[in-house]
Amino acid sequence: DENIVWIKGYKLIKKVGYFGHSTKDLSKTNDGGTTWTEVSMPQLGTNEIPNYIRALSYNDAFAYVMDTVAYTSSLWQTSNGGLLWVKKTGIFNSSFSYFDGVNFWNTLNGFSYGEAHGTFPNIFYEFYYTTDGGNPWNTCLSPTSPSPISEMFNSGNPDGSAVINGGVAYVVSDKGRVFKSTNYGMSWNPTLTS
Repeated sequence: DENIVWIKGYKLIKKVGYFGHSTKDLSKTNDGGTTWTEVSMPQLGTNEIPNYIRALSYNDAFAYVMDTVAYTSSLWQTSNGGLLWVKKTGIFNSSFSYFDGVNFWNTLNGFSYGEAHGTFPNIFYEFYYTTDGGNPWNTCLSPTSPSPISEMFNSGNPDGSAVINGGVAYVVSDKGRVFKSTNYGMSWNPTLTS
């Protein structure tokens, strides 16, 4: 529905190494922007901020949340328009995990992905898929890679992945590699290697 939009606030501040800072301000509309409703995330800790929002509907959304002190990330979900947010557990929970993004074909089928970690040749790619709106997330087989490398997947950038009809999706890494799924995110393989 083109009339439903969720947005997050962004405030520019200069810090060492980067410019910019997300805020905890969220808003949504279901009338194409004529009116906006503020949404809060009171369950977040003091140092946690939503880095981006992936809306599925006016009531259903996922938020990629970053802890600005611990430099950890997590995935949160609302199914009641933002009144209550629940942190998704069982995914991205190792000390090496870092959540990078989430995308959906519809309100049920989606995938989430995180940075590759480990040391060569034991590089582990963290991909998860869901067939029921994120309750629960299932572990994907780690992509078969001709040359596994440590790489990131456009952390916090919703443009880092794309979904196409028929269960096809793409995720791009910071090393110029493109990973593709043809089965609604259940498995991934590189299609373009650098």
